[in-house]
Amino acid sequence: MSEAYPLHAIVVQRYTVPAPPPELHVLEASGRARTDSVEGWLVGASDGRLWGWWGPVPDNVAPLVEPLFAAAATREWLTTGDWARRLRRAMRHTSNGLLGIAVSCMELACWDLLGWRQEAPVWSIVGGVDRSNVDSYATCFGIDPHDNASAAVASEVAFRWAVQKWRPTHSVDVMNKLAEAAGGDGALCLDFGGLWNSDAIARLCEDLSFRLAWIEEPFPPEEMHQAIGWRRPAPHAAGEHCYSRAETAILEAAGVEIWQPDAVFCGGFQSFRLLVERASEIGVRCMPHGGSLLPALHAAAAGDAVECVEYHMLLEPRRQAHLASPVMPVEGRRLVAPDAPGWAGPLNPNLRMGAVL
Repeated sequence: MSEAYPLHAIVVQRYTVPAPPPELHVLEASGRARTDSVEGWLVGASDGRLWGWWGPVPDNVAPLVEPLFAAAATREWLTTGDWARRLRRAMRHTSNGLLGIAVSCMELACWDLLGWRQEAPVWSIVGGVDRSNVDSYATCFGIDPHDNASAAVASEVAFRWAVQKWRPTHSVDVMNKLAEAAGGDGALCLDFGGLWNSDAIARLCEDLSFRLAWIEEPFPPEEMHQAIGWRRPAPHAAGEHCYSRAETAILEAAGVEIWQPDAVFCGGFQSFRLLVERASEIGVRCMPHGGSLLPALHAAAAGDAVECVEYHMLLEPRRQAHLASPVMPVEGRRLVAPDAPGWAGPLNPNLRMGAVL
């Protein structure tokens, strides 16, 4: 983990790859998967001999990577952690927002590079203990709860997952129907995305005939203080917008019971692991946000206190389409951390690289 190495180059490159075939989606989502090509940006980090990659990188973040690396460039040999710190200090305002995501993507590419340098998966570099037993829950975004087929989907998902996440609707009847199909009490969680009024959330939950597993982001990140003293109708999940170890005080003050850090948002893998560590220290549950499934999976395999990871049934195969061997659930809802170098081994041979920013 502490190996120092040079960074000769960091590039951001456009890529296109065919849509993942149906067999790379879990059965419940295979008939609803998009068939158009996947396009996006990858960040590549090179020591002058090998390359490490991370993606996809958001369109509005890609242009920030090169100037950020130019500001941080040095001929020194640094560890991945030191590279992350140097990138965060290269410019002002890199602790969150788009610059923060740019730092995260570059740091994650550096971890992949380290994996290729050591010919080992990231989880084993940081002291892996067990890569084969990581639980997950299913996210059903992309399927309208009002769709006539939604209950059938919920029923199918319930055969594999104990908990599934949906976007909420104001229709109590629709929510009750979904919950019944999902398995009743504790089988459904709802992600409000900070878009609902807290009173409306409380009314909806009071009218439901089942108990929710949790409610996610009942408040937007900048209004988390409203959760202090709030009589919550179900366990409160949040934290994907917690950008550093210093900000965990906000989650603690708000009494958030389920922390959901995201390595793409919080500054990278090293910062992510600090958030997981703090959750463990104060005894709260940790279920990382699915935007960084692979780092969360590697952290769990390294022995970090990750209860389960989020698997987005429709989106995750496309997020991993640039990889030769995407990770998907096996034997039910369990996931296995890759044993290939870096995050998940080599890039997809069908990947077509385009313009470099």
